[in-house]
Amino acid sequence: MADYRIRAYRDEDYEAVREVFAAGMSEYVPSLCLHVLKQPWVVLLLACTFCLLLASSRSLLLPVLALTLLLAVGRQLLGSCWSAYIERCLADDLRDIRATYMQSARSRFWLRFAQARGYGAVVLYTSVVQTAAQRLYEGQGFRRVGAFSPSLLASLLHFQVLHYRCELPAAPPPAP
Repeated sequence: MADYRIRAYRDEDYEAVREVFAAGMSEYVPSLCLHVLKQPWVVLLLACTFCLLLASSRSLLLPVLALTLLLAVGRQLLGSCWSAYIERCLADDLRDIRATYMQSARSRFWLRFAQARGYGAVVLYTSVVQTAAQRLYEGQGFRRVGAFSPSLLASLLHFQVLHYRCELPAAPPPAP
């Protein structure tokens, strides 16, 4: 295994950080599509559409083509919604990385940092389609304590943001 060295963010990392974020988040579009296709109301809608078109046209070709078109349009809509979310993140949090994540004493995420300042817990958020992040958080001792849908569309698609919390032990007293 290769050796890695973690270093502090530098201003020359700006474009690379934004590119890594955008590329990494874009990888979730297929997972999001599968998540939506597993929703019972979506399956029912597709099945009813297929059956209605089959009954009305008495042809198998029309319902198959219509479902293919519906799936393609749905994939594009989900992809554009996810891209809009990525763009919003790039325009908000990642517009000024140093100010958002490095300069504020309250913006650091690391456990020791939080513990040293007397915080009782660390809170993280991830989405329902980010299963690798969920496993990572749970493996590090975080507990899922809640979930919410960020919009009406997200509620319809049962897309949730998951809330994780890790209680921190009290910091050891400083050595005399």
